[in-house]
Amino acid sequence: MSISSVLDRYVMWFRPEIVRTVRWAGEPEKIVGQDRRLHPRGSFAEWKETVRGQAEPWSKTEVESANDFRAALTTIGLRKAEEAVELGEARFQRLTESLPVKIFLADDEGRLTYTNDQWLHAGLPLTGRWFETSILSDEDRELCRERWMESTQHNRPFEAEVLTHDGRGDRDRWNIVRAVPFQRAGASRAGWVGTFVDLTESKEREAAMRVNEKLALTGRMTSVIAHEINNPLEAITNLMYLLRNEVQQTEGSACTYIGMVESELERISGITKQTLRWNRENSDLAEQFSGIAMVEDVLRLFAGKIRNRHIHVETIGDREVSFHGILGQLRQILANLVSNGIDAAPVGGQLTIRLFEGDGLRGFSVTDNGAGIPAELQGRLFQPFISTKGDLGNGLGLYISKEIAERHGGTIHVESTPGVGTTMTVELPEETVLS
Repeated sequence: MSISSVLDRYVMWFRPEIVRTVRWAGEPEKIVGQDRRLHPRGSFAEWKETVRGQAEPWSKTEVESANDFRAALTTIGLRKAEEAVELGEARFQRLTESLPVKIFLADDEGRLTYTNDQWLHAGLPLTGRWFETSILSDEDRELCRERWMESTQHNRPFEAEVLTHDGRGDRDRWNIVRAVPFQRAGASRAGWVGTFVDLTESKEREAAMRVNEKLALTGRMTSVIAHEINNPLEAITNLMYLLRNEVQQTEGSACTYIGMVESELERISGITKQTLRWNRENSDLAEQFSGIAMVEDVLRLFAGKIRNRHIHVETIGDREVSFHGILGQLRQILANLVSNGIDAAPVGGQLTIRLFEGDGLRGFSVTDNGAGIPAELQGRLFQPFISTKGDLGNGLGLYISKEIAERHGGTIHVESTPGVGTTMTVELPEETVLS
């Protein structure tokens, strides 16, 4: 009796052989003569035959008992199979829940049949086709749909790299999606098992490595350039000193102009020295200086650019506020912000510089009425080589400004509304402890 429709398993019953002697009234074989004709039997003497390979016949009760036994074995087998399936499912679920990746099972149409907790926490759907989730972009959804159809048609593994977003303000995350088919007994496809593996951290590490390489190269290049600039700067400074001695006896504003040139040369020299100390400990000493004087110095530097673009500049806030830190470095932050504001403001636009003090903080902000910064770019604005100016910017100005602000124990942050404008704010402690 068969006890399995899947495996070749049977139960067989055996009975002992019963050997019997059968007595015949004459030999049962017909006697044929040499002429191939039948003749009367020569003898009707008793003939004996031994019969083997026989047993007692199965009774109806015994057959019914065998059927009952098979039913009991089948029931036990089914129960064990169910227990094995439950154990296998429990092991599979425990395994998938312990893995740090999102796992799903789906049919050929892509409809979900199982998901683990990681999948749920990522905001992915629990029903329907996995690639129709709203956290994928329209482009990625269409890409996954096309590749899924190709994979199911040709019975080959699926793979795609997608960007997911949950709409809760968290950053977008890169994922690699892979799925492979699995078969039933008999090689018919039963479904697909797939994974979402987060690539965000690895991509960020790769990007950070590339940025560090570019920064190292930029540092070497700027050090060489700064060193080469510093020599003619010293020569110009000496010539300006001699020129001052020549014209100081004359009337007019020549001496005033010479003083302004010397001041700017000194500032440029300070920038080159700071560049030469790229990523090294700064030896300059912190000092107390006027905030409004720093603003006026920076505005004099950009006077020509402001005049050419017809920008209206307004300085508001506490004009008496003073700052404690390295003047050249903080002036460099303000110069970067003012330069960005002038570039962002339209011709004839508005630029507002505000000085403030309060709650243990002092600082300044620069506001323009330009086009604003897209929201997706604001979070990366202070990363190196990220610029809103295209080919006109190198993406290092705000990165260096952030580094200087943090060395002074302060912060720099951005507030921008597309179509309205941008405000960059620097907050510093009242007493700076340089790091």
